[in-house]
Amino acid sequence: MDTQNYYELLGVDPTASAEEIRQALSAMRTRFRRLTSHPDRAKVRAGEDRLELLEHVEKTLLNASARIAYDRDLAQEQGTSAFTGNSGSETKSNPRIEGLRIDMRYAWEQNNWNSLAKFAQSMTRLKQDDSEAWEMLAIAYLLGDWDRNRRREAQHAISQARRYGSDNEELLLNLEYIIANKSKDMSRAVEIAQQRVNIDPENADYIYDFVTALWNNGQRAEALQSIEQAVAIHVNNPDLQRLQADLRLREANLQGVVYKKDIRIVSKDQIKATRTNLSMITDAHLLPDDLLQMYRAIDNRVIYARRRPFTIGRLIRFGVYVIVGFILMGIITPILSGIASIVGAGEAVHTFMSFFTVFGVPIISFIHCFPPYWKIFQKEVGRR
Repeated sequence: MDTQNYYELLGVDPTASAEEIRQALSAMRTRFRRLTSHPDRAKVRAGEDRLELLEHVEKTLLNASARIAYDRDLAQEQGTSAFTGNSGSETKSNPRIEGLRIDMRYAWEQNNWNSLAKFAQSMTRLKQDDSEAWEMLAIAYLLGDWDRNRRREAQHAISQARRYGSDNEELLLNLEYIIANKSKDMSRAVEIAQQRVNIDPENADYIYDFVTALWNNGQRAEALQSIEQAVAIHVNNPDLQRLQADLRLREANLQGVVYKKDIRIVSKDQIKATRTNLSMITDAHLLPDDLLQMYRAIDNRVIYARRRPFTIGRLIRFGVYVIVGFILMGIITPILSGIASIVGAGEAVHTFMSFFTVFGVPIISFIHCFPPYWKIFQKEVGRR
């Protein structure tokens, strides 16, 4: 049976006095008592186990006869004197490794990334194949407030964690997704986000990240299709519903061209596409203020693009076109009726031409003189 090295556990020399041992015990108890109030039951149990171990350490090292017997057993197991400083770090139960692991987890819970990096680095030097240490190191490099970019080091730590058999692939993918976003590598972000969704298809956060990555990578159609499917499945998820509205509004906002520092719709297809995107947003009146303002601005843009301008000049032009049209039709109608009468269709042609004169000429004149604004913008943009 292995004898645990209590001196290394306490961080004291084997020749330490009882007072030094008592101070080390007090410091470690303070640290582990904090774990007993943690909401994670696993960490509570770990803290309780460590406190129980410290009770045994105290009874062993602060009792003279018990300490002598313990030192003898420890020396025999290590094959050398306990006072030579041999750590016995290669034994199955290494107190230093256990202590570092607890320190890492405590630094993680306190969001102390600098300390987490220090403890994780020490752990990887002491036990290179410890995948948890490499995971913690990657987290510290990504979330810490460093004076330089440590994304490359974080990626190396992730690779090492996989190399040494990490069973937390989901965490590693989450870290790689952060790296891809910070590096502006959207293709890689899409790839990683897809893997995360494959691992947990019901995770709405993963779906959100996947759709966002598609959009940022320029795959707008795929992003819109994916968010529609996600909203249909996660009906009551407000984050996905907001993302759907946001992307639909962005897509609608892309319909048009920038003209005179504003976005102008210049074709029927743009009007149709804009109205389609707006119609996909259900309960628009319930949108958050920022999205609701954007929705109204785009809707007003469509209304304005379809509106026809009425000015005095255009009204005069309309009147002139109608009069000229009537005059021309008055000349053309008898000629065509006479030609058609040769084959016995003179009356029908005259009726048709009269009808066209009464209704067709004003309608054509109106369309020509009062075009919708999108046509006006189309001509103005074309002349630029």
